Amino acid sequence: MITKAREEYQRWLDNVHDPDIYMELLSIQHNDAEILDRFYKYIDFGTAGLRGKMGAGTNLMNIYIIRRTSLAIAKYMKDRDMKTIAISYDSRKNSRYFALEASKIFAKQGIIAYIFKEIMPTPVLSYAVRRLRCDMGIMVTASHNPSIYNGYKVYGNDGCQVTSQAANDIKEYVDKEGLFGIRGEHFEEALAEGKIRWIRHEIVDLFMEHVSHVRTNRRSLKRLTVVYTPLNGAGWKLVPRALENAGVCDLYSVPNQDYPDGNFATCPKPNPEVREALQEGLLVCKEYDADILIATDPDCDRVGTAVKHNGEYVLITGNEMGCLLLNYLLEQKKQDDSLPNHPIAVKTIVTSGLTCKIAEKYGVELMNVLTGFKYIGSIITDLEKEWRRSEYIFGFEESYGYLAGTFVRDKEAVSTSLLIAEMTEYYKTLNKTLVDALNDLYDEFGCYKHRMLDFYFEGAEGEEKMQKLLHHFRNHNFKEIIGYEVVNKVDYLEGVNGLPKADVLEFNLEGGNQLIIRPSGTEPKIKVYLTAVGNEKEAERLLDRFTNWFNAKL
Repeated sequence: MITKAREEYQRWLDNVHDPDIYMELLSIQHNDAEILDRFYKYIDFGTAGLRGKMGAGTNLMNIYIIRRTSLAIAKYMKDRDMKTIAISYDSRKNSRYFALEASKIFAKQGIIAYIFKEIMPTPVLSYAVRRLRCDMGIMVTASHNPSIYNGYKVYGNDGCQVTSQAANDIKEYVDKEGLFGIRGEHFEEALAEGKIRWIRHEIVDLFMEHVSHVRTNRRSLKRLTVVYTPLNGAGWKLVPRALENAGVCDLYSVPNQDYPDGNFATCPKPNPEVREALQEGLLVCKEYDADILIATDPDCDRVGTAVKHNGEYVLITGNEMGCLLLNYLLEQKKQDDSLPNHPIAVKTIVTSGLTCKIAEKYGVELMNVLTGFKYIGSIITDLEKEWRRSEYIFGFEESYGYLAGTFVRDKEAVSTSLLIAEMTEYYKTLNKTLVDALNDLYDEFGCYKHRMLDFYFEGAEGEEKMQKLLHHFRNHNFKEIIGYEVVNKVDYLEGVNGLPKADVLEFNLEGGNQLIIRPSGTEPKIKVYLTAVGNEKEAERLLDRFTNWFNAKL
């Protein structure tokens, strides 16, 4: 393997003209392990597009990979008589550079490229694709990954990330392309000729108008004190705008995280799921005695929160917030008699089973889909085709992604931030916090506790180890796990309930406890989802036992 990797490495040395990448290549010329990890394969293109560390190599994100992928997608589009594409990008290093370069490649191939002048949230790109009636869309982002990562998400004309079939078809085009000598149009000339076009700010205004309509009531939120942080990302303008338009007067920013900065200096892991990313915001909350901290990730499609409860700030998990929002929306719609006759909610297969109890209470059809918000988006698209879009209430996944409206086809943190603020204010009028509201749900339906574990497997050696681990869990006949009988094992590679095949294993244990294992679609890691049902202390102890059991298997 190292021989082939070195051959590819030498090819890069012979063909690379970018001085920074060339110097990076020279710096590893005597490091076989580094050369192997960078060149043992091409970075994978899948349903989430591309995502990886930035640097020199076929297995990393760089301008050569961006040009190659853009050219392949342009040829895929031309073969299908597609003519337009929308492009956006976040605050990460090289995001704007990659996006502009992609637009030049599409222009060269006769595809009209619409591109934003400044960073925009991922959901705005999803909206723009549909509003401009583009055939496809590109979002340059690595979502919530550390600063050394970047990525390239691909969207269809419905505003959803591309389907598995489309991703496979595009991958065939990508695999046929070379790396070097790919050039696009001169940007300014293409702009003058209309081959590249700036997306008008009117699109953003229309998006924000839809955001305001997601609210369930029109009470002013002036009683609420909010701290908001975009984690140096793309939500820096639109989330404050939405909150201020709703009447939030006491809105405070986090000084070191308020402006776009791809270094993420104060939040090395700019992920609202991680407490460390929220530390600066929590300090501001204490300074102003805020009711709630709202944090969005760099591309502003996920949102995390911490709420003041009994004088302390408590983080609300993705599962907990999703259940709170679903219950709140249904309760409000039932109170004002706006609940449709056949309400529909959607969750992913790794998302809390508590949603089933809430949906049953309100007579809601709860649909289960695979992990990936495109599956939730496609449900909305299908409902729209059947003139049933109004039946959709809410969709969410445990990884802090939510969508209450139908104006986009991806998780959407701008309107969700507004909805969370409204819900917080509503419970405040009842002298309750979101923690109180969550405990009310547990009192009514039982306590569901969840934990997600990440196990990283970097490089060629790591990937081999990861595959062996997955093979073990897939083929071993587990009768019990931590003393709980395995009621059944579900292998989604075999196709389950009409869902597309997926590399996911689900172990359902007695008492409603659950273990789900799947490889990440965007990073070299295995994700393990644990569910424990019982009273709060028992559930936490059970999660610890689950964690220790799985760690022993590594």
